[in-house]
Amino acid sequence: MGTLFISYSMELNNINEIAEALQKLLAGQKPGQSAHEKMIPKGRLLVPNSPIPARQSAVMLLLYPKNGQIYFPLIRRPVYDGMHSGQMAFPGGKHESGDANLIQTAIRECCEEVGVCLNKLEILGTLTEIYIQVTHYQVLPVVGILQEAPTFKLDTNEVDAVFEIPLIEILNPQLKKTENWNLRGTQVDVPFYLLGNQKVWGATAMILGEFEEVLKTEESKKME
Repeated sequence: MGTLFISYSMELNNINEIAEALQKLLAGQKPGQSAHEKMIPKGRLLVPNSPIPARQSAVMLLLYPKNGQIYFPLIRRPVYDGMHSGQMAFPGGKHESGDANLIQTAIRECCEEVGVCLNKLEILGTLTEIYIQVTHYQVLPVVGILQEAPTFKLDTNEVDAVFEIPLIEILNPQLKKTENWNLRGTQVDVPFYLLGNQKVWGATAMILGEFEEVLKTEESKKME
């Protein structure tokens, strides 16, 4: 099973094997904050420091087979007058009263934003919640998988573009960089992944960082 996670090379009839293996990994102990710290902009908080409860939200890390590999989509938000203008992200959004739980939030948002709905989607588990200081949101990353590559149908009010990324790229150290940026008037060292020629940073990079560590931890066990 070890090479399953390093190469992501697969035949389509192995997708159920991959789903089962990832489901077991996500049910186990995850690196959480230690992984998040590697990809968080310097000076940002990982836990709320306000007496006001953080608002709840969820995102979907969606896996699917394509071209003999596993891929996942990232979306780019439209340019608007807000904190996440033009940023790279996973499909997702805030919890609404009609959602039974945060997994349902991620499923609903994935359906609304990129047209991938529950009838085609298997939920494998979740990663560790992440606190976003600038918006005071707590985000649950949900991991789902499809049997085949989807046809995306974008809500253009929420999504400017979608980028399909081979999962193996998050293991490439040459695609992880740090730059000094001016964020809201402050110079900050910002780690990011360079994926699809886009700089993927903030909460999205932290989620990918934890998923990367989950896969690498499994590989280390296989090699012992």
